[in-house]
Amino acid sequence: MTRRFGHLSMHWAVAVVLVAIAGCGVPTQKSPTRLSDNDVRVVSPVPSTTIPVGTPTDLYRLCLVSGGRIVTIVRELPAPLSVRRALEGLVDVVRSGVPVGFRSAITGAEITRAEEAVPAIGIARVDLSADFAGISPGEQILALAQVVCTLTNVPAVQQVRFTLGGDPVDIPRADGSLTSEPVSRRDYRSLFQPV
Repeated sequence: MTRRFGHLSMHWAVAVVLVAIAGCGVPTQKSPTRLSDNDVRVVSPVPSTTIPVGTPTDLYRLCLVSGGRIVTIVRELPAPLSVRRALEGLVDVVRSGVPVGFRSAITGAEITRAEEAVPAIGIARVDLSADFAGISPGEQILALAQVVCTLTNVPAVQQVRFTLGGDPVDIPRADGSLTSEPVSRRDYRSLFQPV
């Protein structure tokens, strides 16, 4: 008899502890709460987990999506500033965990190659993969805006030319119009979060 009571007491004790633990969780909401555009600004520098100790670094301004707008975060990446490193940093943020309240319209699979801008011309080239065509039109615009925003933060870059397999390709601007010409921040200005 005592064994059964002791056995049942142990079950009750475990049940009480589990109920107490469950009560300590984060409160739930019936529906998601949307952040206003004023609640989201530039995020403080976040150290990359992939930089070897002792490597010289620079602060990069990378662009992500928040509430359908393009916003800038600051991230420490290997120096010197370059198109390739900026895109690698953007993909690294996506793979290592986008900060809360942000998301990315690209994963990195949509880009096969990037070329540095010639300083006198100021046009970087980004070669898109066939995966880019699989993204919805709205996400394509956000993905392109992210890349243009990120790359035009690199000092030598004023515009970005997008290609597919090395050939010029029509891409959408923020207003939905297509162009095979190089694009700049101006083409996606309506999507950028005011600072």
